[in-house]
Amino acid sequence: LECFKENLSRDVLLPWIIETFGTFYSRSETSRKVVAAITVFLELVVFSYMTFVYDYYSDISLLYQYRKFYDNDDANSTLWQCPGVDFSSECEEVIVPPEEIKNNFYVSFWITLGTIIVSTIIYCYIVLKHSTPKCISVAWYKIREGHERTGRLRAMAKKSLANVVYVLGYVACKILWPCVHIVRKFRYYSAEKRSDLK
Repeated sequence: LECFKENLSRDVLLPWIIETFGTFYSRSETSRKVVAAITVFLELVVFSYMTFVYDYYSDISLLYQYRKFYDNDDANSTLWQCPGVDFSSECEEVIVPPEEIKNNFYVSFWITLGTIIVSTIIYCYIVLKHSTPKCISVAWYKIREGHERTGRLRAMAKKSLANVVYVLGYVACKILWPCVHIVRKFRYYSAEKRSDLK
């Protein structure tokens, strides 16, 4: 297997070869699920979503601090309150004029706000473009099933209900995207034949 990995690193059949090779040394369902749970927890929860949420929190906190300093003279004066250091007013003006300090914070505020907006738009675009779980489409077809053989009013009710379920399911999956992502990854990593879930 190591030889295959070294010589077929970019071959499209490499995942299939590894999976086929793995069937000779198949693990129990419990061990697959435990390994999958640990992998998903580390890969998505710890190194992806936790860092993402912390980054958002720190950016918003920084945004608040920038606004406080450029918008409030009392808060701005705290910049000169350093323990053990006595700044005179003359020294303060020589180092950095107060108006320049406020202007720097003003610019930093808008740059940080722009960065947050752009990253949020990109994240929302990725979530919206990603495929919807199959269960939503299955539910849509199941509800509509046999509507041609029923009366007109009942057929319209079935189609309307199917559309409402689809839209609500779609919106819920997009709002709860991290949960959907985690479930998908877990199913993929714990599957005996991963190629069936691609």
